[in-house]
This record gives sequence, C-alpha cells and structure tokens, in this order.
Amino acid sequence: MDRADVLKRVEASYRGSASWTDPHVDREVEDAEYSRVTDPDRYRIVGARASAWERALVDLGLAAAEPARLPDWPYGPRGVSAIRLRPRVADALELLVVHGSMESVSDTVIGIGIGIPPVMVAMEPDCGCDACDSGSADLLDVVDQAFVDVVSGEILYAEGDGWTLTDTHGRSQHTGGINAAAIAASVRRGDPVGTRALIGRAWLCAPDQ
Repeated sequence: MDRADVLKRVEASYRGSASWTDPHVDREVEDAEYSRVTDPDRYRIVGARASAWERALVDLGLAAAEPARLPDWPYGPRGVSAIRLRPRVADALELLVVHGSMESVSDTVIGIGIGIPPVMVAMEPDCGCDACDSGSADLLDVVDQAFVDVVSGEILYAEGDGWTLTDTHGRSQHTGGINAAAIAASVRRGDPVGTRALIGRAWLCAPDQ
C-alpha cells in the first residue's frame, strides 16, 4: 500500500456534493469581499473531506478512530466534534480532527492536531471570506495535503520560549526569530530542541518494521 492507494480510497469515500471554480480567475479581488462570506454552507465539503479521510484510514487498517474531547486550543475552529485517529504503526503521531463551524454552519472548518496533548498544525479553510476563495478544487487539495503530511510522517512540530515551528519538508511556518531550517534539521536528527518536539513515523510502514 502506498500514498496513491490511500488517496484513491479517500476519493471513493468522499461524499461532498458542492463544487465551484475560482471566482478570481479573470478578475481582481474586490475590497468588499474581505469582510463577506456569501455562502458558508458550501464549505461543508471541508468536513466531508475530513470524514472521508477518517473512514479511509480506518477501512485500510491504518488507524483506529474514536470520539475525542474538544481541545483547549487558544485559536482555531469553533469545535463541534472531534475524532482521534490512533495509527497502527508504533511511534507514529496520533491525529486529532476537530470539526467546527463557520457562520454557525456546522462541519465547514476542520482543525488538525498532532501529539498528546494535541497541538494544532493545520486549519482549513484558514479564512472563509470571499476574497480568499480560490475554488473548491484548491481547498480540497489543501485538506488532502494536511492529512498526507501526518500520514506520510513528514510533519514535525517544535516549540520553545517564544517560538513555534511546523515543518513538512516542503513548507514551513514559524513564530519568533528562529532559524527554522536549522531547528527542523535538529528535530529530524533527534537532537534535543526547545521545550517540545514532535515527529513521527509514516502510517504506511508495516507494524513490524
């Protein structure tokens, strides 16, 4: 089994119905769009895609799923429900999926956390205003990538006094005046870094490897 097999199962399990094109392909963003959410209901595809990932990972025998308590995150989606996915592979990172709401419409935002206690490493959409809308295909690709980062074992998180870092080889986000590349390299080598560091194995590894 490889990443393509997982994505194929996710696609087969996906039950979202709405789709739309990028409304800004041939025009500039209007100022009024930054404070407007015209159709929050269509963002239910985000919750539907996350649920498809949850089902696929369980159906493929890569994880066990169970309801979880909503995390006490200082920011992130307004949680409605949460699912914890426990990977079968030893030393792989647990994944917490928080299903939240936008404009009082449920299951339109997801937050993804790793570790115990979980720290949020992704939220989609990170903004649902009309100005940030780039179409449903882009949004689903970003949701898929957030799950792939964890399942492939490519994500790491580290924090210290006044700084945080989330790194996935291809992308890096950090706060504080740090050398993000150097810290990421240290975490991957297993060096002591900061006050907390999280990195895990790929979920696709055989349990006895």
